[in-house]
Amino acid sequence: RSTFITAISLPIALISAFILMYVANFSLNVISLLALSLAVGLLVDDAIVVTENIYRKIEEGMTPKQASIEATNEILLAVIAITLVVISVFTPVAFMKGTVGEFMKQFGLTLSFAMIVSFVVAITIIPVLCAYLSGTKAVEQNKDSIIEKILQSFNNFQNNSDAILLMNQIYWCIRIFDIASPS
Repeated sequence: RSTFITAISLPIALISAFILMYVANFSLNVISLLALSLAVGLLVDDAIVVTENIYRKIEEGMTPKQASIEATNEILLAVIAITLVVISVFTPVAFMKGTVGEFMKQFGLTLSFAMIVSFVVAITIIPVLCAYLSGTKAVEQNKDSIIEKILQSFNNFQNNSDAILLMNQIYWCIRIFDIASPS
């Protein structure tokens, strides 16, 4: 369901970015398409952050509507920070001088347009879609699945690797001490 929600939000954000590009009289060229492709990745990132927080709240026992409200409020500052950082990095690119500046104007402003739309989609449309399209119960994981067994063995390895790392550090301390003090 989370993939479906993200897939619904992508065209909304892209079409809105195309409308803003049309208003700014930008052409559809390689530079603007590069900005849009970068913006798609950032939109998906925002969508995943919001969606996963909502599903975490649902798994804690909240109703989907309440989880959408609380999770979006909880993650709002992080999404604002991500959006403002990207906009503050790429907007000055639009104001470069010379021939390169003429090409980069479309890149910087298109990416900024798309990020603004991505922010609006992430805090409005995605929570609404999660509230109405998500299930009411937490998904139960099958502990006997092959993937679960692989993940559990990996976790066991990592837990044991701390002990192995400690033993390795002790070994090298002894070796260094042994080399430093000849018998």
